[in-house]
Amino acid sequence: MPALTQPFYVVYPDETGGNWRVQAVPVSLESFESRKALPEPWRGIRDEELSHLSGIEGCIFVHASGFIGGNKTKEGALEMARTALKI
Repeated sequence: MPALTQPFYVVYPDETGGNWRVQAVPVSLESFESRKALPEPWRGIRDEELSHLSGIEGCIFVHASGFIGGNKTKEGALEMARTALKI
């Protein structure tokens, strides 16, 4: 499968907190390297500061390595993924 047709992110519910996650897909099953990590300026930022920086409401966090982030809503997590694809 060509790289451009493979997914970059997976969006799924966080069952423990009732929030949503956006996770970068690894380059292979054995790898910790992401096909496209979440944007570097978002990494390590949380809550309102992240929402303000990204322009997306409801942000919770983006991990310092950019492999995963969280949002309060499904729509917010999808918007994080869509926006990250453009950056």
